[in-house]
Amino acid sequence: MRHIKLLIQIAFVVQLSGLTACYDEKMDWVKNPYGEEIDITEIPPTLQEQITALGALKSYSTAFEIGVGVDLTLYLEKEDYRNTINENFHNITVGYHMKHGPMINTNDGTLRFTAVDNFINRLPAEMGIYGHTLVWHQNQNGAYLRSLIAPTVIPPNPSDNNILSLAGLKDKSFSGWTRQNPGAGISIDDNAGIKSGEQAIKLISSSSSSDPWQLQLRTPIVPVVSGKKYTISFYIRSNQAGEGRISFVKGHDSNKYPYIDWYRTGSAVRSFTTNSGWQNVSFDITMEDSQFQFDIDLGYFPDVTYFIDVNNFTISDSDIVNEPTFIEKTDAEKKQIVTNAMSYWITEMVGRYKNRVNAWDVVNEPINDSGSGIRHGNNKGDQEDIFHWQDFMGDDYAVEAFKITRAAAKSGDKLFINDFNLEYNLNKCRKLIEYVNHIETLGAQVDGIGTQMHININQNMEDVAEMFRLLVATGKLIKITELDVKVNTASPDALALTRQGAVYFQVVKLFKEIVPPAQQYGVTIWGVTDADSWIEDDAPCIWDTKYKRKIAYKGLADGLAGLQESIEIPD
Repeated sequence: MRHIKLLIQIAFVVQLSGLTACYDEKMDWVKNPYGEEIDITEIPPTLQEQITALGALKSYSTAFEIGVGVDLTLYLEKEDYRNTINENFHNITVGYHMKHGPMINTNDGTLRFTAVDNFINRLPAEMGIYGHTLVWHQNQNGAYLRSLIAPTVIPPNPSDNNILSLAGLKDKSFSGWTRQNPGAGISIDDNAGIKSGEQAIKLISSSSSSDPWQLQLRTPIVPVVSGKKYTISFYIRSNQAGEGRISFVKGHDSNKYPYIDWYRTGSAVRSFTTNSGWQNVSFDITMEDSQFQFDIDLGYFPDVTYFIDVNNFTISDSDIVNEPTFIEKTDAEKKQIVTNAMSYWITEMVGRYKNRVNAWDVVNEPINDSGSGIRHGNNKGDQEDIFHWQDFMGDDYAVEAFKITRAAAKSGDKLFINDFNLEYNLNKCRKLIEYVNHIETLGAQVDGIGTQMHININQNMEDVAEMFRLLVATGKLIKITELDVKVNTASPDALALTRQGAVYFQVVKLFKEIVPPAQQYGVTIWGVTDADSWIEDDAPCIWDTKYKRKIAYKGLADGLAGLQESIEIPD
């Protein structure tokens, strides 16, 4: 090795700032100044050359499978994204599209399988699928689930003094009514009213709709008494979150677009919002002319379907208008309704894909952030994609989830419970283990525990080791389900990228050292490139935004290969 010192003297110095040098930029080593031949094997490669020379990630993991969280749309549409995944991973986890929110139709709770079917058909046959996630509190179709347990609305009998003619709606001719801007269609649905078998106006916004007037239905002209107060009332719902307003054509010239207390909440706003439950828009207005006419404007958002009950669309004397009756469901009724909804969702989802999916995150993030007990809603139910099943089914909701999934899955499928910050809050880890034990005392079987591991370059690795030791003691399968490592900046320097690579290596090294082979279910990294990461203003992935391998790629590969040492972090 006598030539190494000489070579270093003539400039082969690998500095930290040179970690990203391109493989093509190697010096042309032929002879040293003393005329002696150089043995190419004696020249240490740069770190970047080592990274470039590495094989596909999955080739370094023979003890367990290596997976990746993917974006379904990117996989179908971007060739670089798709090829990178197919080349490097044994299995995938769909990050969003297999969850309750995107799968469930708000109208009736049935499942929308087309997108996931197309994705699965595009996957290589040998690519495994880890199902994610069946029961969570986020990315749920909360609007639909809340509509199931909403109070039953009993409208008053249509007022005898209703001065708005409904004849053109009831005979479907729209005589007297004007489909001013029909969007993607305005029609009468004979069976979409509040009561079974009754009519509703069906209004669909177009895929490009963005202004309220782009879906607009105009009423007939109604004779009124100037200066007299009247009540406008109708019941409306939508298949997803929507928005509407009324704009006055005749009879209220002083303000054609007034702020109104649409739902009689005590607060006047520019528009009303809609969801999957029937809501009563009801407000009083004083007429300024002898004729009255208005538009219902529902074009705020694209691809929303609205229903307005025909029989209960009224304009009447405000002194004698009747109020609807609302009947609340009991806690026992709500529990049964929500349990039935969970059973239908899981049974349909797991049953559809059980021949392709071999493992599921059944329950995700059941423990609250403090680690003191089960997570609950804390009045977050008004958000469209949030729904805490446990608020209605009780703290044993996971027992039902695992029993339902076990019945729907094929024999041998592995069912996991999954949570985050277990390496950060060891008390939360202990509480999750305690909850698993509780679930099993009530007759459900949990096969494995997933630890997400969204961490950063300053992670305390002893806490990671202790987490693995706690999880191993359960005897369950252990899986790292969503590993990424933040560098805490969108523009990391070479030192930060080196530390990131070292953390990826250390996590996998500890996993392999502490978790017995029989309990090692696998490691999934969360995201492919920094460009498609769920974390904004950071660079947590093992490929950069241009699909170039980062130092993190080598750290992960070395850990999977079982090396004892990997990337050295400079002082």
